[in-house]
Amino acid sequence: MAFCSNCGAKQGNNEKFCGECGYRTGQPSAPVQTAQPRQMVSPAPPLHTSGKTDPKLQKKKKSKAPLIIAVMAVFVIGIGTAAYFTGVFNLFGNAGLFENGGGITISTEGTPSEFLSTVTSGITVEIPSSTSADEKAAYEYLQGVVEAFDYGMEYEEIGLIRPAESFYGTAASSLCSLRYALDCLLGEESGNGRINDWDAIASMGWGSPAAYFFEGLVCHAKGNADEAAACWTKAKANPLFAEDSGGDLKGIANISGDALRRLRDEAARVEDEMFKLHTPSFYPVPRHENNYDPVYLSRQGAACLQQDEPDDVGALMYYRAALSVNPFSGYNYACVVVAYISIGDGTAAEVYLTEGLIIDPEDKTLNALIEKIGEAANQ
Repeated sequence: MAFCSNCGAKQGNNEKFCGECGYRTGQPSAPVQTAQPRQMVSPAPPLHTSGKTDPKLQKKKKSKAPLIIAVMAVFVIGIGTAAYFTGVFNLFGNAGLFENGGGITISTEGTPSEFLSTVTSGITVEIPSSTSADEKAAYEYLQGVVEAFDYGMEYEEIGLIRPAESFYGTAASSLCSLRYALDCLLGEESGNGRINDWDAIASMGWGSPAAYFFEGLVCHAKGNADEAAACWTKAKANPLFAEDSGGDLKGIANISGDALRRLRDEAARVEDEMFKLHTPSFYPVPRHENNYDPVYLSRQGAACLQQDEPDDVGALMYYRAALSVNPFSGYNYACVVVAYISIGDGTAAEVYLTEGLIIDPEDKTLNALIEKIGEAANQ
């Protein structure tokens, strides 16, 4: 019997996807995270911890990662106790950290090219020689998705896995949202096992407003004005949504016939190429218009732990989703580490704690956690 590395559900040995959360089997457990296509968000990596800059732009700080090799062994060999877990949660609660965890700021500056590698996906968008304004906006959106995906490859090249996953996931969610909307407008499926469910598409990259936007577009095209307005209101709640670009993209509903099918086929081709390079993870928490906000997600995770019967797995799902939205926050890493410890997965906790200290070595929550682990190791 095999188990899903994303949610822990049992599944058959030959299953390619988890029946519970949709995660593709055989991949390491890792979150996906965010950046948006140019038409709906800043083309630069948009997520940073408050008051901090992109880790690639900071001077190198001394990493505390080697310290973890010793102290995390306590949990890898199974010595951790329930009393320890309770102490960690009390530590966070007493400090008020669950109430004011790392928020996001939106960068308005581009990422200087000298800090990035030259690696790219090699994916190109083939734009027809003659297009209407509505078609052009859609093809430019596709180009923005590829740029976001390429940012993910650049982050992965320099070893920042969670930021890379963030870009991959948002690019996937944004692209699949467009492709599925085009399928719906055409009244046909593009096949090839593609994801045709708004909730599942949104869960690949919670930071993206695309699923709500394009779902609204389909509702509008079908004459469901109230449903369309509700979806668009939810999309606009996301600060990464650019209303002017959204107005341009609403014109997709005006494209018809061969031009619409040609656009859908190009979106499907780009999707296939992207998924060959990287298949994104899913973050199976309930869909909500506030899921773009890591503070909201982390508070939902804390609520799971504050129930009469704490839901450790539910907390882990929310904390991983928060990290997927903002992969530059040490606080988000700390929450994931504690959640993994609480379910007894010391190996995963070590991975996230190590990366968190590399990304945000001065974060007070991570450092308090290290101190607490050190105390447990010395007992």
